[in-house]
Amino acid sequence: MIEQSAEIVEVGADSIWIKAPRQTACGSCAAQSSCGQNLWSRFFEDRQHPVEVKADPNKYSDLKVGNQVVIGVPESIVVNGSLLVYIMPLVTMLVAAVAGQSVFGQSDGVTIFCAAIGLVAGFLFMRTEAKKNSNNPDLQPVLLQALDSGCPPDNISVKNLSAE
Repeated sequence: MIEQSAEIVEVGADSIWIKAPRQTACGSCAAQSSCGQNLWSRFFEDRQHPVEVKADPNKYSDLKVGNQVVIGVPESIVVNGSLLVYIMPLVTMLVAAVAGQSVFGQSDGVTIFCAAIGLVAGFLFMRTEAKKNSNNPDLQPVLLQALDSGCPPDNISVKNLSAE
């Protein structure tokens, strides 16, 4: 299970909407003021959309906006989804290019056109699959744990180091 901590931005009746912080190395890099990656990540930081996560209202009734939670996604879903998203358009492009070349002859223009049609077909296929599986509960992130919302317990003693 791949785990990620996130912040609750909205609470519903049986689900929560969360935003997870993007993890980059820009905070510790010495070249962050002149780095294109840092600029790119700051540009898209505000464009992150909340993700809905189903939460059992009986178990997580005290969740509030601003609380930290841990969500999880099975590794197999991430691996299989990545392979499909990256490989399917390439496979359809190659199949269409070979089919176009065998049907229409050795013309490079026709082969390139058929490859482009195959690539677009692969992307459209993946888009329809994504829409079809968007409500599949087996492919959704799950709420694993609700973290404490801030205040430490009363039994922790604080030692003043400046008095010594």
